[in-house]
Amino acid sequence: MTKNDPISNYFVVNRCLLSSDRWLSEPFTRGQAWVDMFGLAQHTKGYFRIRGIRVNVERGQLAYSQVTLAKRWQWSRDKVRRYLKELENNKDIIQQNNEVTTLITIIKYDYWQGNNTTNDTTEKHQKNIRKTSNDTHKKKNKKKKKDNKDNKYIAKNSFREESQVFSFDQWLGGVIANKQPHIALIGRYLKYKNAQLASKKVANDEIKRWVKDARYLADFSEERIQKTIKKVESKYPDMWNLSTVRKEIAYG
Repeated sequence: MTKNDPISNYFVVNRCLLSSDRWLSEPFTRGQAWVDMFGLAQHTKGYFRIRGIRVNVERGQLAYSQVTLAKRWQWSRDKVRRYLKELENNKDIIQQNNEVTTLITIIKYDYWQGNNTTNDTTEKHQKNIRKTSNDTHKKKNKKKKKDNKDNKYIAKNSFREESQVFSFDQWLGGVIANKQPHIALIGRYLKYKNAQLASKKVANDEIKRWVKDARYLADFSEERIQKTIKKVESKYPDMWNLSTVRKEIAYG
C-alpha cells in the first residue's frame, strides 16, 4: 500500500451530511457534485421502484435522472448533461438510460471506496433502499389520488348526454372557478389563449393534457407565471403552451 493509494487516505463522512441544509443550500461546485455522486451511489447491491418499475442497482451505481440531479445540484439540465458527458469522456462513469431513469456507474468506485462492506454498513444501506422504495410507493399513491381527483372533476363537469349542446364558455367558467389551483390555472391558460373547444370530449382531453404541467406551475405565484408567459411569448410567438412555460421556469 503506497502513500498515493486512496484506501490509505480515508476520512469518515456520514451520509446524513448529504441531506443537510448546509450541503444542499447553495448550487453545487463541480467537485461537490463528484463527491455527492459517491454518496448517492449504492455500496451494496439493491433495488427500488420508480412508478412501479423495479430498478436494480449494483454497488457503485446510482439511478438518478438528469432532471433530479439538476434540482439537487441547483444546476440547469444542460449543465448536468455536459458535466456527466465530461465524466464519461474521462472514463470516470458510464451512463445507461432506461424507460424510467438514468443508471450511472462510477467506474473506479472500488478504487476510491475500497471493498469494505461490513455487516453494519450493509444493514444501514438496505434500510436506505427500503426507505427509498417506500417513499417512491407513497409518491405513486399520492399521484394516483390526484389523478383520481382530476378524473372525478372531469366526470362531474361532463354533460350526461352527448345530445346536449356543449357550451364552452360555461364549461370554461367552471374550470376557472375550480378550487383545485392547477385545474383553475388550466382554465386561465385556455382563456388567455382564446381557446374554443367544440365538444365535451375535446374539453376533457384538454384538461388531461395539461394536468402535469399545471400541477408543477401551481406552486409558483401568479406574478411569476405571468412574467414567464410574456417571456415565452416573445421567444415562441403562437408556438408556446403550458409545457413551454413549465420548462422555462424549471430550466430557463
